[in-house]
Amino acid sequence: MLAILRSHRLADFVLGAVLLLGAWAYYAMPRAQYPEVNLNWMAVAVIWPGAAAQDVEREITLPLEAAARRVADVRLVTATSRDNVATLLVRFADIPHARFERRLAALEREIRQAAAGFPREARPPQILELTSSNFFPTAMVAVSGAAGDGGVCRLAEVARDELERLPGVARVWAYGLRERELAVDFDPDALRRHQVSPENLARAVADQAHTYPAGMADVSGRRYAIRVEGLSANPDFLAELPILNAAGKTVPLAELAKVRQGVGAARELVRLDGKPAVLLSVIKAENVNTLDLTEAVRGLVTRKNQAFGAPVYTLLDDQSDSTREAIGVMEANALFGLAVVLAVTWFFLGGRLALLTSLGVPFALAGMFLALHLLGQTLNVSVLLGVAIVLGIPLDDAVVVADAIRLRLAAGMNRLDAVAGALKEVARPVTASVFATCLAFAPLLFLPGLMGRFMFVTPLAVILTLVMSTTASLWLLPRHVVSWGGKTRAAGWRDQVGVWLRRHYGRLLARAFQHPLPVAALFGVLVLVAGLALGLEWVKPRWFASDPLRVFNLNLQMPPATGMETTLQATRALERAARGVARPGEVKASLAMAGLQFTPSEMVLGEHLGQVTLSLAPESAGARPVTEFVAALRPMLKVPGAENISVQVLSADLPMLSSLTLRLSGAPLAELSAAAQDLGGELAKTPGFTDVRNDANFSQPRIVLKVDAAAAARAGLDPFKLAALIRLHFEGVPVGKVMEGEETLNVVVRGQPLDEAGVRRLLSEPWRLPDGREINPGDLFSMQFESTPGELRRVNGKRTVSLHASFDQDRVTARQAIAAVDAAWAKLPAKHPGVSLAQGGEMEDVKASLNDLLLYLLLGFILMYAWLAGQFGRLALPLVILATAPMAWAGVAIGLLASGQSITLYTLYGCVALSGVAVNASIVLVSAGEDRLALGMNPLAAAFHAARRRLVPIIITTLTVIGGLISLAFGWGGNSLLWGPLASAIVWGLAVATPLTLFVTPLLHAWLMRRRLGSEGR
Repeated sequence: MLAILRSHRLADFVLGAVLLLGAWAYYAMPRAQYPEVNLNWMAVAVIWPGAAAQDVEREITLPLEAAARRVADVRLVTATSRDNVATLLVRFADIPHARFERRLAALEREIRQAAAGFPREARPPQILELTSSNFFPTAMVAVSGAAGDGGVCRLAEVARDELERLPGVARVWAYGLRERELAVDFDPDALRRHQVSPENLARAVADQAHTYPAGMADVSGRRYAIRVEGLSANPDFLAELPILNAAGKTVPLAELAKVRQGVGAARELVRLDGKPAVLLSVIKAENVNTLDLTEAVRGLVTRKNQAFGAPVYTLLDDQSDSTREAIGVMEANALFGLAVVLAVTWFFLGGRLALLTSLGVPFALAGMFLALHLLGQTLNVSVLLGVAIVLGIPLDDAVVVADAIRLRLAAGMNRLDAVAGALKEVARPVTASVFATCLAFAPLLFLPGLMGRFMFVTPLAVILTLVMSTTASLWLLPRHVVSWGGKTRAAGWRDQVGVWLRRHYGRLLARAFQHPLPVAALFGVLVLVAGLALGLEWVKPRWFASDPLRVFNLNLQMPPATGMETTLQATRALERAARGVARPGEVKASLAMAGLQFTPSEMVLGEHLGQVTLSLAPESAGARPVTEFVAALRPMLKVPGAENISVQVLSADLPMLSSLTLRLSGAPLAELSAAAQDLGGELAKTPGFTDVRNDANFSQPRIVLKVDAAAAARAGLDPFKLAALIRLHFEGVPVGKVMEGEETLNVVVRGQPLDEAGVRRLLSEPWRLPDGREINPGDLFSMQFESTPGELRRVNGKRTVSLHASFDQDRVTARQAIAAVDAAWAKLPAKHPGVSLAQGGEMEDVKASLNDLLLYLLLGFILMYAWLAGQFGRLALPLVILATAPMAWAGVAIGLLASGQSITLYTLYGCVALSGVAVNASIVLVSAGEDRLALGMNPLAAAFHAARRRLVPIIITTLTVIGGLISLAFGWGGNSLLWGPLASAIVWGLAVATPLTLFVTPLLHAWLMRRRLGSEGR
């Protein structure tokens, strides 16, 4: 041991190297909102233009679903059929990554095989593996400007190309982008007058809208490739194209149709602050620094706007603000905590010894950051959560060592002997306490499920920091005391403070030995109150409480027959209402969209759906918190004609479903829809529930043509040809492409827009067939108007209707929400026989995460017991040590009750850390008592003198841990719903547990030693 203490050059080198490399690693680690996590989810989308939801389900969704269910380890298959598109979300079980890759390859093979049987108009399947990198866009850029000639679309295409070329960008999704086209809008009346069929017109344009290879030619000794180009992009040239009619004469195209350059029909409409726009969502690649990428995007936006001389590009939102804020909050609180730690250690240990002791904090954190960087981790929320847990713990063991050294120095020993004697006394309990805490966290490394993957790095960071702190406590600190400990001084005011504390504590402890019942009663009362606070939910659980992003959505649903332009007008009205609530400068930008909605789990399409995205200025600029802004906005969310308006607050947390998702199955769609409507009505009347909606309300008005098969066959037609003919009159048919410079234009032939009367007239007047004959459409089919489902959903092969709702977690707890659902549903089964109800969304995740977390916490507790039993060679002694954990947990509950804070999943992480800290105090108490018992003291004297001996280190440890976290707990350096509850749990738990530990542990230990001596006959 003495040889190690004399190796000052090695110790100084290790300290300097770790600090420098750790600082480098901290700044070199890529910044990200979340850790890079594979979600074990797969999304599949297939587009079938013009198809109704029922047809999409029959021809595409069902084969896709069957293909997915043939793959092993699939946990959940959610299949959704909407007009024009089928989507499949496949969630695999929690399996190893290598096995997941094999299952992924098998799923892709099955999907490709199923796609071979899709209708020929259907596009190839788009398959996307969902990860934490692509689940949420890193940045959203809106390109706005004039859209009459497609100018904004051209700008957006250029912007998309430039964004995709930025380092670290994996993909850019565009919404509101419309392709440029050369349109031929024919007039059915003109075709009828000139005896031209729509098919012949389309075929004639198609014949000209292609470029054909014409082989090779040798000309003057040189070899040329020959190509024949048809149409140019000039509408005037196309207008002169002669079209052959049924009489064999030619008619100029200009007499039959309007030819123009423009943009295609909009799939969705986007407006930025009222101006036509295109939304570009930037998805980053894996292991890319979010801050660097968003800075590059911000730089591109700035350069482009300077070049245009106007704000054409707008950075609507990016993850850099939330990432910077998270890191900033942690840094501010860490600096404050370090200042408190230095003040406390200086007060009790003296300036030089306090400085040497405090070096363990940056050393441990630097070592942890270096190790995580070498392991390829990013600096993200989960890593910072680990930092929050251990912020004050690295000093825990160093203080015990430092105090033992200080007492020996004060007694007149030379520095080398004082250090050697202190290590001989405390090395074993220090090592035991550190490894006990590591064992408490170790099982969390193997926590299954999505939460386990997201939180894996948190216990890893804690364990790495604790291991590094042990090195600092048992090697670096003793070595530095030997070299730089200064001269031994006579007893001063610090020793007098220590004597005063020990004297008064000794008196109280002696009384406790004489009258143990009040201590036991206090212990029992605290545990009882804590149990009642949790069991009766006086402390309200908010399991997935998280920090909201400074951007949120307002979702709008109009009646099914609503057109996209009308939906956009309603969405703009909602946007104006939101801006009316905002204070000057509070809203950075607002984006209104019609035709789609983004939800936390998917994108929903429909012309009657709209969404307003509001990006708020940071609170540091005077803007209100998101929750306060939303509360002020809710009374204003009224739009004439809207069926449903809901608020979607986005959070910096795990990808989650809505607060409450209820799945109804077991009956036909109509019955499920009725049950969902009734259940939603009951929940809407329940106080605390908001934004109640279901996906059965998505319906679409349709014109259904019932074909007379015999009449159609006599006319040489079949349903497929009739569908193509109808599509030609309305949506149009792409017949080719032409080039204009480097830009490609689609050539589209379609009928001119018609109102309902025009549609009826078209379907009632004779049609001219390609062979010149005319036929009455009424002889081919009958027409009727009806409304059919616009969305069909299946979960694990069962027809399902989902009901979504949010609840105010300040008024309604998760358990109360479940009870409210059960009470509402209890009124309905008789009315809807056969319908079954299952809970999903946050409720499902809460149950799974809580069960797993509590199980692994119990496993950690068992490992701690086994370790301590091995260290002390006793089976009952670890129970005395671990008894401090319930006291600490009781302190958490009482503290949360007193402060009005909620309990979250991160509070449970705090309880794990708290167990380790509280157990450390008991370990040093029990270890000192066992040493004194071995020297021949009686049990009461051994426990008494051990407690007095360890009093000051325990006080210092408690104050330094609390001081390191108090700023974070009370938000003095910035509020955080993620780390605040965790820090608060440790602060409150220690504040209650430490006084109890100082009395309960000596009493229990003395009682146990007396029993042991009695059983041994001593």
